[in-house]
Amino acid sequence: MFIVNTDQFVSQDDIPMSDVILEASDIEFMLEEVKQYGENLGTW
Repeated sequence: MFIVNTDQFVSQDDIPMSDVILEASDIEFMLEEVKQYGENLGTW
């Protein structure tokens, strides 16, 4: 689960939307498989 902080969200055309949303979010819960996948991609 995650919460997007709309006050921190800044839309940018040159950055993928998923990256912009993650940057403005607080992640509260994540399966270990998902965490490893994101780390492998360099997303977080």
